[in-house]
Amino acid sequence: MWPCLLTLALASFPEGISTVYLPKGNLVLFADRLKGAGDTKRVAALVYDFAKNRFRGLLLAADPGRDGQPAYGGNGTGLVYDPVRDLAWTVNSAWQLRVMRLAPATAEFADTED
Repeated sequence: MWPCLLTLALASFPEGISTVYLPKGNLVLFADRLKGAGDTKRVAALVYDFAKNRFRGLLLAADPGRDGQPAYGGNGTGLVYDPVRDLAWTVNSAWQLRVMRLAPATAEFADTED
């Protein structure tokens, strides 16, 4: 499975996309959005769900960026996971900071079509 996942990740994402592993949800969080998912109030952060063996969109509050688009993801976005506090930190090239703690029981997802 890992070689296929690595190949898919390398083929699908621009160079430099950050990722972090979120152990409580058994997810890999990418610094990118799931295209076509979410709305004006929520952005779908791209995750790989190991339990379901698929890519999904983790729905987050859509804070508007400078251009009015959701301020999450893309090149120039960095991700760091703090295991002591169980927090994922993200900052983008406009210095917009987001701190997230995954609550698996209440997390909402947008699924990709197979």
